[in-house]
Amino acid sequence: MTSLSEARLSQQNRSSVGLLSDTARSSGGGPLRLMAAALLATGIIAGISLTVGGRLTAAAGSMIGTAEALLGHDDATLAALPRATPSLAGPLSLMALSPAELMQQYPPAAGQSLIEGSFTRPAWQRFQRPAAPASQPQLAILVTGLGLNKALTAAAILYLPPDISLSFSPYAPDLAAWIATARAHGHEILVDLPMESAAPQDDPGSDGLRTGLKPSENSARLARILERTPQVVGVATSLGSRFLTDRSVLSPVLADLADRGLGIIEASPDPRLLVGELGTAARQPRAKATLAIDEAKGRDDILRDLTSTADGLRGTSQNTGQNTGQNTAPALIVVAPSPLSLALIASWCQQLPRQGLALVPASNMLRQ
Repeated sequence: MTSLSEARLSQQNRSSVGLLSDTARSSGGGPLRLMAAALLATGIIAGISLTVGGRLTAAAGSMIGTAEALLGHDDATLAALPRATPSLAGPLSLMALSPAELMQQYPPAAGQSLIEGSFTRPAWQRFQRPAAPASQPQLAILVTGLGLNKALTAAAILYLPPDISLSFSPYAPDLAAWIATARAHGHEILVDLPMESAAPQDDPGSDGLRTGLKPSENSARLARILERTPQVVGVATSLGSRFLTDRSVLSPVLADLADRGLGIIEASPDPRLLVGELGTAARQPRAKATLAIDEAKGRDDILRDLTSTADGLRGTSQNTGQNTGQNTAPALIVVAPSPLSLALIASWCQQLPRQGLALVPASNMLRQ
């Protein structure tokens, strides 16, 4: 799995049917109601107004059947789900919010915004979200491809736990404003780095890195992307099944990123990709996805993958005979956003403390 190209994401948005996460109905009006965003079959993102306290407008009510079919919860199950701890109160109206509108309607709580670190530190540490020391096995989640769909981006910023890292498409309108808004709500930020894929239908876009270009041109494209993305800890690979297996073109890019103090996350668990091998020589801060959840996965597949990852973390810890997670290989989950994936991730993360797992920012996974 790799992050979506602009064309694939646009196609997904046109074909998706909006859904309301069932957990929103038991959240007491928490920000998960943002999952009520409807991606209409005609491609128009519609706003759905929800009223706190469990009452739904007629427009939202018509979406519940679809949500229940997709998420598979009955009322008894909903009552037993852990309640969210909403930071919002009063009526919540979801529309395709701009960054300015999101900040105006849902300002961050006091102390929630990330504080920039010392200028003496590399960017991946300077702009990261600090993580509290954890004795449990560590798990990180990175949501990629944000910024192109306002409703999904607002949902990711407002409902997902701040320890979940967010990566934005370099082609997103209002990119710098989205980054500032997400950081104000506590999320550390990466930018998707589009690269040439072996599949000809996957277009990395006008600033995509390609094997047929001179290193100087790929460097110029990388520079243009980074000029639009202030205060990022690094990049997340997008597409790249061809570029990331070509040593001659990948090595200069990793060296450039290392010189800038930026990390790189391989958004695919594909073992053929070379970031890990080549990054060692460059002392490039890097991490690789343990699990990738793409937009095509259904509810059962997503939950099965999440459960398997959590079980693997706990099993590794038990096998080492340690009571801490220090000797446990951490897990990094990369998620392509959809109404379903965001709703399931948001609900699943509430259970992690009871499972003995610590949710940490993706920058915690970077190793030189």
